Amino acid sequence: MSSEALTALKRSRSKCFRARDVDGLRVVLSQAEALQTRSPEPGLDTLIAALEQNILVLGGEAERPGPPPVAMPAAPRPAPLPEPPQAVPAAGPRQPAPASKPVVFEYAGWGRRFAAWLIDALLVGFLLVVASIVIAVTTAVEAAGWLELVLWVGAFPAYVTLCHGGQKGKTVGKAAVGIVVRREETYGRIGYTRAFGRWFATFFLWVFVLPGILDGFSPLWNDRKQAWHDRAVGTVVVRV
Repeated sequence: MSSEALTALKRSRSKCFRARDVDGLRVVLSQAEALQTRSPEPGLDTLIAALEQNILVLGGEAERPGPPPVAMPAAPRPAPLPEPPQAVPAAGPRQPAPASKPVVFEYAGWGRRFAAWLIDALLVGFLLVVASIVIAVTTAVEAAGWLELVLWVGAFPAYVTLCHGGQKGKTVGKAAVGIVVRREETYGRIGYTRAFGRWFATFFLWVFVLPGILDGFSPLWNDRKQAWHDRAVGTVVVRV
Protein backbone atom coordinates (compact mmCIF):
# COMPACT_ATOMS: atom_id res chain seq x y z
CA MET A 1 0.00 0.00 0.00
CA SER A 2 1.32 3.44 -0.88
CA SER A 3 1.94 6.16 1.64
CA GLU A 4 -0.55 8.37 -0.21
CA ALA A 5 -3.45 5.97 0.66
CA LEU A 6 -2.41 5.86 4.31
CA THR A 7 -2.15 9.65 4.37
CA ALA A 8 -5.65 9.95 2.83
CA LEU A 9 -7.10 7.65 5.48
CA LYS A 10 -5.47 9.66 8.25
CA ARG A 11 -6.90 12.90 6.83
CA SER A 12 -10.35 11.31 6.60
CA ARG A 13 -10.05 10.18 10.23
CA SER A 14 -9.05 13.67 11.38
CA LYS A 15 -11.88 15.27 9.41
CA CYS A 16 -14.53 12.87 10.75
CA PHE A 17 -13.26 13.20 14.33
CA ARG A 18 -13.40 17.00 14.22
CA ALA A 19 -16.92 16.79 12.78
CA ARG A 20 -17.82 14.18 15.45
CA ASP A 21 -19.07 11.93 12.67
CA VAL A 22 -19.16 8.45 14.20
CA ASP A 23 -20.56 6.85 11.04
CA GLY A 24 -17.74 8.41 8.97
CA LEU A 25 -15.14 7.06 11.41
CA ARG A 26 -16.65 3.60 11.09
CA VAL A 27 -16.39 3.81 7.27
CA VAL A 28 -12.71 4.81 7.53
CA LEU A 29 -12.18 1.97 10.03
CA SER A 30 -13.68 -0.53 7.57
CA GLN A 31 -11.48 0.77 4.78
CA ALA A 32 -8.35 0.58 6.94
CA GLU A 33 -9.14 -3.00 8.02
CA ALA A 34 -9.78 -4.03 4.40
CA LEU A 35 -6.47 -2.54 3.30
CA GLN A 36 -4.66 -4.20 6.18
CA THR A 37 -6.07 -7.54 5.08
CA ARG A 38 -4.71 -7.11 1.57
CA SER A 39 -1.37 -5.50 2.45
CA PRO A 40 -0.59 -5.28 6.18
CA GLU A 41 1.68 -2.47 7.29
CA PRO A 42 2.64 -1.11 10.71
CA GLY A 43 1.07 2.25 10.05
CA LEU A 44 -2.36 0.70 9.53
CA ASP A 45 -2.35 -0.92 12.99
CA THR A 46 -1.76 2.47 14.57
CA LEU A 47 -4.48 4.05 12.44
CA ILE A 48 -7.03 1.29 13.26
CA ALA A 49 -6.30 1.63 16.98
CA ALA A 50 -6.75 5.41 16.76
CA LEU A 51 -10.03 5.00 14.87
CA GLU A 52 -11.43 2.57 17.48
CA GLN A 53 -10.42 4.97 20.26
CA ASN A 54 -12.10 7.88 18.48
CA ILE A 55 -15.32 5.92 18.01
CA LEU A 56 -15.37 4.99 21.72
CA VAL A 57 -14.71 8.59 22.74
CA LEU A 58 -17.58 9.84 20.57
CA GLY A 59 -19.96 7.35 22.17
CA GLY A 60 -19.99 4.69 19.47
CA GLU A 61 -18.56 1.23 19.36
CA ALA A 62 -16.46 -0.30 16.65
CA GLU A 63 -18.61 -2.74 14.78
CA ARG A 64 -16.62 -5.91 14.76
CA PRO A 65 -18.15 -9.27 14.01
CA GLY A 66 -18.10 -11.52 16.99
CA PRO A 67 -19.70 -14.62 18.30
CA PRO A 68 -23.49 -14.36 18.73
CA PRO A 69 -24.64 -13.74 22.27
CA VAL A 70 -25.43 -16.86 24.22
CA ALA A 71 -28.96 -16.85 25.54
CA MET A 72 -28.93 -17.52 29.23
CA PRO A 73 -31.78 -19.53 30.60
CA ALA A 74 -34.20 -17.44 32.63
CA ALA A 75 -33.99 -17.98 36.32
CA PRO A 76 -37.07 -19.64 37.75
CA ARG A 77 -39.43 -17.22 39.47
CA PRO A 78 -39.69 -17.81 43.20
CA ALA A 79 -42.98 -19.13 44.43
CA PRO A 80 -45.17 -16.41 45.97
CA LEU A 81 -45.18 -16.32 49.73
CA PRO A 82 -48.47 -17.12 51.41
CA GLU A 83 -50.40 -14.08 52.58
CA PRO A 84 -50.46 -13.58 56.34
CA PRO A 85 -53.79 -14.32 57.97
CA GLN A 86 -56.06 -11.33 58.44
CA ALA A 87 -56.44 -10.20 62.01
CA VAL A 88 -59.99 -10.51 63.24
CA PRO A 89 -60.94 -7.57 65.46
CA ALA A 90 -61.94 -8.62 68.91
CA ALA A 91 -65.48 -8.02 69.96
CA GLY A 92 -65.81 -4.87 71.99
CA PRO A 93 -68.25 -2.13 72.93
CA ARG A 94 -70.24 -0.62 70.12
CA GLN A 95 -68.80 2.55 68.67
CA PRO A 96 -70.87 5.67 69.38
CA ALA A 97 -72.89 7.00 66.51
CA PRO A 98 -71.40 10.04 64.77
CA ALA A 99 -72.42 13.31 66.29
CA SER A 100 -75.22 15.11 64.55
CA LYS A 101 -74.49 18.33 62.73
CA PRO A 102 -74.79 21.45 64.88
CA VAL A 103 -77.94 23.47 64.45
CA VAL A 104 -77.28 26.72 62.64
CA PHE A 105 -79.51 29.62 63.68
CA GLU A 106 -80.39 32.63 61.58
CA TYR A 107 -80.40 35.94 63.42
CA ALA A 108 -83.68 37.81 63.35
CA GLY A 109 -83.69 41.01 61.32
CA TRP A 110 -84.81 44.43 62.48
CA GLY A 111 -88.18 44.17 60.66
CA ARG A 112 -89.23 41.01 62.48
CA ARG A 113 -88.08 42.40 65.82
CA PHE A 114 -90.05 45.62 65.32
CA ALA A 115 -93.16 43.68 64.24
CA ALA A 116 -92.93 41.51 67.38
CA TRP A 117 -92.54 44.57 69.62
CA LEU A 118 -95.51 46.29 67.97
CA ILE A 119 -97.75 43.23 68.46
CA ASP A 120 -96.73 42.91 72.12
CA ALA A 121 -97.26 46.64 72.75
CA LEU A 122 -100.74 46.59 71.23
CA LEU A 123 -101.67 43.38 73.07
CA VAL A 124 -100.45 44.53 76.48
CA GLY A 125 -101.90 48.01 75.96
CA PHE A 126 -105.31 46.57 75.07
CA LEU A 127 -105.30 44.29 78.12
CA LEU A 128 -104.28 47.18 80.37
CA VAL A 129 -107.15 49.33 79.10
CA VAL A 130 -109.63 46.51 79.71
CA ALA A 131 -108.20 45.85 83.18
CA SER A 132 -108.33 49.55 84.06
CA ILE A 133 -111.99 49.74 83.08
CA VAL A 134 -112.80 46.68 85.17
CA ILE A 135 -110.92 48.09 88.18
CA ALA A 136 -112.59 51.46 87.85
CA VAL A 137 -116.04 49.90 87.81
CA THR A 138 -115.55 47.34 90.56
CA THR A 139 -113.16 49.09 92.98
CA ALA A 140 -113.29 52.21 95.12
CA VAL A 141 -111.77 55.33 93.64
CA GLU A 142 -108.73 55.53 95.93
CA ALA A 143 -107.87 51.84 95.65
CA ALA A 144 -108.51 51.85 91.92
CA GLY A 145 -105.90 54.55 91.40
CA TRP A 146 -103.17 52.58 93.15
CA LEU A 147 -104.09 49.33 91.41
CA GLU A 148 -104.01 50.96 87.99
CA LEU A 149 -100.62 52.54 88.74
CA VAL A 150 -99.08 49.21 89.78
CA LEU A 151 -100.67 47.49 86.80
CA TRP A 152 -99.43 50.00 84.22
CA VAL A 153 -95.92 50.14 85.69
CA GLY A 154 -95.37 46.43 86.26
CA ALA A 155 -97.41 44.70 83.57
CA PHE A 156 -95.03 45.00 80.64
CA PRO A 157 -91.82 44.18 82.60
CA ALA A 158 -93.51 41.13 84.12
CA TYR A 159 -94.86 40.06 80.74
CA VAL A 160 -91.52 40.16 78.87
CA THR A 161 -89.56 38.70 81.83
CA LEU A 162 -91.85 35.69 82.18
CA CYS A 163 -92.09 35.08 78.43
CA HIS A 164 -88.41 35.59 77.56
CA GLY A 165 -87.14 33.74 80.63
CA GLY A 166 -89.35 30.72 80.10
CA GLN A 167 -88.48 27.58 78.19
CA LYS A 168 -89.82 28.88 74.86
CA GLY A 169 -88.10 32.26 75.15
CA LYS A 170 -90.72 34.22 73.22
CA THR A 171 -93.62 36.56 73.73
CA VAL A 172 -96.86 36.45 71.78
CA GLY A 173 -95.45 38.93 69.29
CA LYS A 174 -92.25 36.97 68.81
CA ALA A 175 -94.20 33.74 68.39
CA ALA A 176 -96.31 35.42 65.72
CA VAL A 177 -93.27 36.36 63.61
CA GLY A 178 -91.23 33.21 64.36
CA ILE A 179 -88.37 34.49 66.53
CA VAL A 180 -87.08 33.68 70.04
CA VAL A 181 -84.56 35.09 72.53
CA ARG A 182 -81.54 32.86 73.31
CA ARG A 183 -78.17 33.06 75.06
CA GLU A 184 -75.42 34.10 72.67
CA GLU A 185 -72.95 31.45 73.93
CA THR A 186 -75.12 28.32 73.86
CA TYR A 187 -78.38 29.38 72.18
CA GLY A 188 -80.14 27.95 75.22
CA ARG A 189 -82.76 29.37 77.55
CA ILE A 190 -81.79 32.75 79.03
CA GLY A 191 -83.59 32.37 82.37
CA TYR A 192 -85.68 34.89 84.31
CA THR A 193 -82.74 36.84 85.79
CA ARG A 194 -81.19 37.53 82.40
CA ALA A 195 -84.63 38.24 80.94
CA PHE A 196 -85.30 40.89 83.59
CA GLY A 197 -81.83 42.37 83.04
CA ARG A 198 -82.58 42.57 79.32
CA TRP A 199 -85.75 44.56 80.00
CA PHE A 200 -84.03 46.78 82.58
CA ALA A 201 -81.22 47.63 80.12
CA THR A 202 -83.85 48.73 77.61
CA PHE A 203 -85.67 50.80 80.26
CA PHE A 204 -82.43 52.44 81.42
CA LEU A 205 -81.52 53.50 77.86
CA TRP A 206 -84.99 54.96 77.28
CA VAL A 207 -84.61 57.11 80.40
CA PHE A 208 -82.24 59.26 78.34
CA VAL A 209 -84.53 59.06 75.25
CA LEU A 210 -81.86 59.31 72.51
CA PRO A 211 -79.92 56.21 73.66
CA GLY A 212 -83.24 54.36 73.74
CA ILE A 213 -83.98 55.35 70.16
CA LEU A 214 -80.50 54.33 69.04
CA ASP A 215 -80.88 51.04 70.91
CA GLY A 216 -84.03 50.32 68.92
CA PHE A 217 -82.16 50.76 65.62
CA SER A 218 -78.83 49.21 66.73
CA PRO A 219 -79.56 45.73 65.24
CA LEU A 220 -79.26 47.34 61.80
CA TRP A 221 -75.47 47.76 62.09
CA ASN A 222 -74.54 44.72 64.18
CA ASP A 223 -73.27 41.51 62.55
CA ARG A 224 -75.39 39.33 64.84
CA LYS A 225 -78.30 41.78 64.70
CA GLN A 226 -78.03 42.42 68.45
CA ALA A 227 -79.47 45.50 70.08
CA TRP A 228 -77.50 47.24 72.80
CA HIS A 229 -79.67 45.67 75.50
CA ASP A 230 -78.91 42.23 73.96
CA ARG A 231 -75.18 42.83 74.13
CA ALA A 232 -75.48 44.08 77.70
CA VAL A 233 -76.78 40.72 78.97
CA GLY A 234 -75.41 38.33 76.31
CA THR A 235 -78.53 37.45 74.33
CA VAL A 236 -79.43 37.12 70.66
CA VAL A 237 -82.73 36.97 68.81
CA VAL A 238 -82.91 34.13 66.28
CA ARG A 239 -85.46 32.75 63.85
CA VAL A 240 -87.13 29.41 64.45
